Amino acid sequence: MTGTVVEDAKSGRKYPGFRKNFVAYFAQYSDNTSIHGVRYLGQYARSIVERLSWFVVIGTSLYLCITLILATYDKWVASPVIVSFARSPTPIWQIPFPAVTVCPETKTLQRVYNYTHEYHRFHENPENMTEEERDRFDKISLVCNSHLHTVGDKFVNDSLFEVFRELAPPFEDVLWQCKWLNLNETCASLLTEVLTEEGVCFTFNMVGNEALYTKNAYQSATPSQFGIRSLEWSLETGYSDKLGKDTYPKRSIAAGQKACFSLLMTLYEPDMDYLCKGAVQGFKILLHNPAETPRVTQHYFRAPLNQEVVVVIKPDIMSTSEGLRGYTPNSRKCFFQNERQLTFFQMYTQKNCQVECLTNITLQYCGCVAFHMPRNETTKMCGPGSNLCLKQAEAEMNAREVDLERTHTDINERCNCLPSCTSLTYNAELSQADFNWPKVFEGFHVNFSEFPGVAMSRVMFFFKEQQFITSERNELYGITDFLSSCGGLLGLFIGFSALSILEIVYFLSLRLLGNLKNYGRQFWSGSAELINDESYKNDALLTMASIKTVAEEADEYEPPKCLKNLRWYFMEYCNNTSIHGFKYLGERRSSVEKLWWVIVLSCSLYFCVDFMTEAYHKWQRSPVIVSFATSETPIWNVPFPAITICPRTKAIKSKYNFTKVALLINENKENYSMWNEYNYMSMVCPSQLDLFVDNETAQYINREIINFLIEVHPTVNYSVVNCSWMGRNCDDKLMQYFVPTVTSEGVCFSFNMLDKDEIFTSHMTEDYSDRKFSERQPNSEWTLEEGYLDDATLKAFPRRTLIVGPNGGLDLTFMTLQSDLDYLCGDALQGYDVILHHPAQMPVAKAGYFRVGLNQDVVAAVKPNMMRTSDELQRYSAYDRNCYFVEDRKLRFFKVYNQQDCLIECLANFTLATCGCVEFYMPRDNLTSICGAKQRICVKYAGTKFLESEVSFQIENGEENEENLTKHTAPNCNCLQSCNSLSYDASISQSDWDWKKGKRIVSSKNETDGYNLSRLRIYFKDMQFITSQRNELYGKTDFFANCGGLLGLFTGFSIISLAEIVYFATLRFTCNFRKHGRHYWSGAKELMNDPKRHD
Repeated sequence: MTGTVVEDAKSGRKYPGFRKNFVAYFAQYSDNTSIHGVRYLGQYARSIVERLSWFVVIGTSLYLCITLILATYDKWVASPVIVSFARSPTPIWQIPFPAVTVCPETKTLQRVYNYTHEYHRFHENPENMTEEERDRFDKISLVCNSHLHTVGDKFVNDSLFEVFRELAPPFEDVLWQCKWLNLNETCASLLTEVLTEEGVCFTFNMVGNEALYTKNAYQSATPSQFGIRSLEWSLETGYSDKLGKDTYPKRSIAAGQKACFSLLMTLYEPDMDYLCKGAVQGFKILLHNPAETPRVTQHYFRAPLNQEVVVVIKPDIMSTSEGLRGYTPNSRKCFFQNERQLTFFQMYTQKNCQVECLTNITLQYCGCVAFHMPRNETTKMCGPGSNLCLKQAEAEMNAREVDLERTHTDINERCNCLPSCTSLTYNAELSQADFNWPKVFEGFHVNFSEFPGVAMSRVMFFFKEQQFITSERNELYGITDFLSSCGGLLGLFIGFSALSILEIVYFLSLRLLGNLKNYGRQFWSGSAELINDESYKNDALLTMASIKTVAEEADEYEPPKCLKNLRWYFMEYCNNTSIHGFKYLGERRSSVEKLWWVIVLSCSLYFCVDFMTEAYHKWQRSPVIVSFATSETPIWNVPFPAITICPRTKAIKSKYNFTKVALLINENKENYSMWNEYNYMSMVCPSQLDLFVDNETAQYINREIINFLIEVHPTVNYSVVNCSWMGRNCDDKLMQYFVPTVTSEGVCFSFNMLDKDEIFTSHMTEDYSDRKFSERQPNSEWTLEEGYLDDATLKAFPRRTLIVGPNGGLDLTFMTLQSDLDYLCGDALQGYDVILHHPAQMPVAKAGYFRVGLNQDVVAAVKPNMMRTSDELQRYSAYDRNCYFVEDRKLRFFKVYNQQDCLIECLANFTLATCGCVEFYMPRDNLTSICGAKQRICVKYAGTKFLESEVSFQIENGEENEENLTKHTAPNCNCLQSCNSLSYDASISQSDWDWKKGKRIVSSKNETDGYNLSRLRIYFKDMQFITSQRNELYGKTDFFANCGGLLGLFTGFSIISLAEIVYFATLRFTCNFRKHGRHYWSGAKELMNDPKRHD
């Protein structure tokens, strides 16, 4: 039969030309392609107008699609990175405590070297100075104010450092007492010398020279740091999970004063030189990254003499996701550690880079570098004669960087000091008060005349909060998002997918070759119409009729078997499915063509599943984003902060004289009649607890302690002589506005705090709700979750303000009698500690407070910090969103959940389990014992163990989750953040208040020597503020949209495609079986219309 066909073809006379074959071939393509609308272009029955209309429609759709895809691409290239808040807070033990560098303003001991005298000698009669004296003067001038001496030698040698160390105040004289985690340690074990532009300074927690500098840095002449262990921390990876809490750099295990680093420093008045560094004496202090060299003159604060400075630390971390490594540093605006190697520093940070860049420019301009800059062994150090050049070099560097950045000059010509992709900085809130240490010496009957002219300063450093929110650089628009967007746009406009491209490739290559092989070059289109056209002599190797005849004559008829039915049924599915490319598997084509399509479909499916898996991981990994709200919140939408004020004077001396009783008991420990009340007071005056170690009556305290402390403490009426709220006098409403509050510092008084009955549950001891000493506060019309009620007036409670500045805040004047000051109980500091918190929260003393000293005017400009969480996140688990809604977690003693109250309650439970009692200020029921002085050792141990166990557990088990928490037995706090939280930051400014010389003196007082006045003003800084919000970053809608875009891009698959599969596997199959019987269940017309069929 085949031979006949071939012979007839050879004797033919006329064949279709190229144009007819092309038209027929395009008609096949348009009829089979998955691109929407193209089939109308190839249909023979369509008029030229119809085809032209569809061509315009398709062209317009294609234009719009390409335009939007290009816009999407531009967005991908221009904004690949987003900086947002991390969805979960970072505990402070995951980062190092800041390096603390302290530089005395006294550069030389005057009894050793009188700089002022030498300065005048040099300027009045330099000929009388020897060469050695002039050389020493040149070198010391480098750490004094640079304008004093600019005419000396241009270069100095390495003996400079020996001169600095020889003349500077000795380490052991400056650092009197040091504490780490509030425990005494030797200063030599904590601090070491370091060389800065201020000369010889002392640093804590900074990495050693071997870990800081590379081998290119010349170090032999610089002050050597004490030998430290190998560096156990890096900026990008943090601390190893295998390490315990004892690491280097050191890290803190808790916030607040109980885990502080403190320094007691001394200088002597006779050694101070006011010409070298000017009128301000004391210490310059810098907080910095442990892996950075300190640049003290750029960013520092002062610790004045005879002052205590409280430094409340707020860390700032910027991290970068690993997904951004594939981008260029300029795209993400940061360097990973392996991308930028500095010459002198082992670890890249922006500041280290800037130091190195300044060093290079200084060397280029001056031929030398400043003595504190890194250098190699051959580089000269600049002397005082190069001071002007050093200033010009720095100014030139700054100006050049601005010009080069503005003109978009090649980065190779710039410093190119981008931030490190993981950066760590420390911000500080400062407050200070007079440090009246001589009074403490007097209280202890210590003779301090052996320290003539000594001045002391104390500085305490501690973290403000146990956790903090970091910032993150993440991929805003990655390859998965780009492809899914392209898939969505292509599907929206033209139904195009990756398989549509391969269809075109297939029709231009494999199918064309198959047609040439089967039908010859004259009928290469393979069109049935052309092959069966009687006007042509068929040149096809096999015509459609011959194929059919061969098939009919091949065998005797047999009913189709299951496999044949299955093949025809699959062909019908392929011909009808919406999944792109499948119809070619059902055509009567060669095995090579079908194999090609199997490979194509498999590859498309593989890539599609791979990207969908990545989208799923993104959904699981980052369901929540913390970002700024799109609109500002006015201050009247939040309450004015609750203000808790704790007098440093714990008792009015006319009611109880602690120092007198302490000295009497110290002389006669058998005087038991005094011990009961003294035991009460010792709870808030811990300096004398050692008196009770052997006293059994001091093991527990009865409930009268609260009443006693309230009776003897300075009440608000006793302490406040002038009160103004929103510009209106409130002297006669003090008892309404303020309520006594029990804290670890004793009895304080709080403004704008909710009534105790609205804070505590019925499980709380009745001591906290005793109305004998306070009036009931108005019912609250505000909650953290909902804010103020819709019908709440402007006079609603808790109070809120409508005005920024002093006229819209609280203005208090305190009076402290000189006769009430007790330095044995209150330490060297007198005045008031002030805590800002939200009204539904119990205050925690010694954490995030500032001081109001005697005879000081303190101004606190407040900025609210609010975190809101969208309701759509309620369907996520608390561990996915890293916070609790109010209904998620109930506490035993507190009505409304917040993280701080949860930690207080957990500590109370742990202390009770460890010691059999709790401290007097902790939440408890009526049956729980209160720990006395003898139990304070156990209480302190419990507090330390509580913090250590939480830190150790999280170090060992990694990120907190539900599974880990079920394994955690002690103390098992599980205190996540509140989903809706409110806190307050304050910018503090303070100055001495010389009220005695002013006209604003309390009119009822004629004498000014018997008392001290202090003033505190607290107000909102701005009329509006930006809140933070937790929102769904990548929810189900986004996940399904991405999946739809990817499936559409790669396979043209949709939910309908899935329904088609289900339909063909169930309903259609069942109907065919019932309609056509078991021999013809495929329902194929070719089988049903077979002329040899007998049934």
